[in-house]
Amino acid sequence: MPIYDPLLDKLRLEDSGSDPLLKYDPFIGEFRIKDDSSEVSYDAFSGKLRQGKIKDPVISGATAVAEDDSVVFSGAVNPNLYSTVVTLLWGTTENDLNHTIAAGTFTASGNINLTVLNEVFGDSENIYWRFKAVNASGKEVFSSVLGTEVNVLFTQYKTRVLADSGALRSETFTKDYINFLRSQGRINNVKLLVTPEMGIKTRTVGINKYVSKAYSPQLPTNDAVQATELSQPFLAGNIAPNSKYALQNPNGGTRLLTHPNISFAANEAWSITSLVNDNWGPEVFAGCIFSEGSSNAKTNFYTKPNNTTYGFNNESGASQQFGCSSLPNIGKNTIITLVANGGGTLKLYTNGTLKSTINIATNVSINRYMQGIGRYFNGRLQSHLIQSGALTDAQVLAEYNLLRSWIPEIENVTIGAQQWATSNLDVVCTPQGNVINEVQINSNTERVVNGGFTTNLSGWNLVQSAPNATITQAGGQCIIHSDGTGVNLNQACLTIGKWYKLSLNVVSISGTLKVGDNGTTLDNLIPAISSTGIKTVYFKASTTTIYIVRVTAVDAVIDDVSCLEVGWANSQELYDAIYAATAGTAEQKTYAALKAAAMWSYYNNDPVAGSVYGKLYNWFAAKLLQIDIDAYNTANPTSVWGWKVPLVAHFNTLISYLTPSGSKLRESSNLYWFGAPVGTNSSGFTAIPGGRRNADGTFSQLTAICRFAISEEHSATFQKYAALGYNDAELSINTVEKTLGVSIRLIKS
Repeated sequence: MPIYDPLLDKLRLEDSGSDPLLKYDPFIGEFRIKDDSSEVSYDAFSGKLRQGKIKDPVISGATAVAEDDSVVFSGAVNPNLYSTVVTLLWGTTENDLNHTIAAGTFTASGNINLTVLNEVFGDSENIYWRFKAVNASGKEVFSSVLGTEVNVLFTQYKTRVLADSGALRSETFTKDYINFLRSQGRINNVKLLVTPEMGIKTRTVGINKYVSKAYSPQLPTNDAVQATELSQPFLAGNIAPNSKYALQNPNGGTRLLTHPNISFAANEAWSITSLVNDNWGPEVFAGCIFSEGSSNAKTNFYTKPNNTTYGFNNESGASQQFGCSSLPNIGKNTIITLVANGGGTLKLYTNGTLKSTINIATNVSINRYMQGIGRYFNGRLQSHLIQSGALTDAQVLAEYNLLRSWIPEIENVTIGAQQWATSNLDVVCTPQGNVINEVQINSNTERVVNGGFTTNLSGWNLVQSAPNATITQAGGQCIIHSDGTGVNLNQACLTIGKWYKLSLNVVSISGTLKVGDNGTTLDNLIPAISSTGIKTVYFKASTTTIYIVRVTAVDAVIDDVSCLEVGWANSQELYDAIYAATAGTAEQKTYAALKAAAMWSYYNNDPVAGSVYGKLYNWFAAKLLQIDIDAYNTANPTSVWGWKVPLVAHFNTLISYLTPSGSKLRESSNLYWFGAPVGTNSSGFTAIPGGRRNADGTFSQLTAICRFAISEEHSATFQKYAALGYNDAELSINTVEKTLGVSIRLIKS
């Protein structure tokens, strides 16, 4: 049946049972019935129908690469004979690509390369994007929705660090931390973020590096600096492969960084997260994380060995202790978080877990860290973040997980079935709170002045009341008389915490004397002397002064008063004396003697050497540490300390696995070892030659030999230890006096 065709303005035959399909025939200038392989398409350029289908433009291979200050978007376009306009659609969610950037017009196939400055996308955003292509016939096609990270803050930070001659240790860690803070909505709360794994500026002297600046990424900048060279912290973590950088202040030296003042009022919320490795020390305030404001009011967070707790001081000088032990964290990389809610509550978290809450005004003013109230942080600091706002429990845990994924509690390497620490130990306190004493002097050293009373009583402070109580000198001796009236002679010659051997010769006596240093009862050393002869006692000084005091009416002649500070070479003597003087079981006597005789020192008593090679310990220190680790594990079976001082068997296993082990264990550069050959350090153990402190207290073999403590003894006076020289093919097990000082390298329990 014919039908009217408005395009032809004439009648034509109706297609049988289907839509009529016509095609325009340019040769005859008319439409004709479509054949089986033809289509009719509208040509926008001619305004007429044409033969064949107009193909869609094609977008392929869409990618995006973030550069330092821009993002390069790439792809390919095939316009299929039509002019095609390509644009970039982007947004902050996948379903809202509501921003556009022109990529260009294409009339032939080609590559799309669109460079867009990071600033277009804003700070540290995760953007979603795709290309859109539209040709002149109105055909639209899209690439798949993709995403890429655009980090303006990182780019600006990196540019600033490099321009200031600084360096980024880990761009990945830097980006991860910045993006983590952004993902939690906290990036704008940051007041200070210094992490040596991010940006630092260093100064090199020989094998040592010192940190003069730690860059903080937030804007405006709040970098931490130290222009005074002797006060610059050491850089640690730059020896063993994969170990992380840290600021180091060995033994509480006067090394710190300062930054512009950051203050919070008592009604303002704030949070501080620090990753620290606290060595502790003999002072009351053993380690400080952040520090002082004005000269009279101090902001301070610290550890106290005497009661094994953390404490906090606010800007007004108020102080309060947290009700939790700091002992589990000694010598370990610990993430400590303080959260102030602005309402008088301060929370302490360690390793992501809430440990204690105190009620105290949290007004603070902070302008430095690694220094506290007249004392200095003793250990390493790997990250320090100050921010406004109170973190939630979930945010604290998330930040702990991020930092712990980068830095384990003790950096280590797996060798066979063993895990070994990759640096020498630095602690000066055990997990049970026993302080290991630093001893610098080689041997016993006299501290009393004029103990022989040779010509007079100079050097002594006399408390007397003549004629009833008198102290005189005659014939090179001291004569004490009292009819019951108070009388004493004393001398300030002690250092608190040091061990001493006190002796005096009682030539004659009628009545009773006593000797003490505690400033109260004055009888804690020798409570009663009523007979002649040489009296001797070993003691740990609790004050700076020794006193010789009458107990009853007395007439006495004394001579040869001596107070020897115990030296390194005399640690066995001290051990034997305390063991003999202690009542109780053999275990109790041993424990008391170990606590007295445990000693450490730096090579040549030089903390500069110690910043690289670590501390040297006598066997008594190594054994005390292991006994206290065992005691801690017994008391905490579900959360053991996790590391130990090795046994002979541990080193033998290491030797057997690596044999020949020497080269595989030695650090591979020639910076720390004397001579050649050095080693490959293929095991990652990173043995460095800390030398030794000899049994007589002298030092030798730095850069030539490393020695590692073994907690087993060889005999009553000899220890076992592992040794590796610069040219040794194999690590060996040897014996030597227990007074020899060696390094300690922990192994995972």
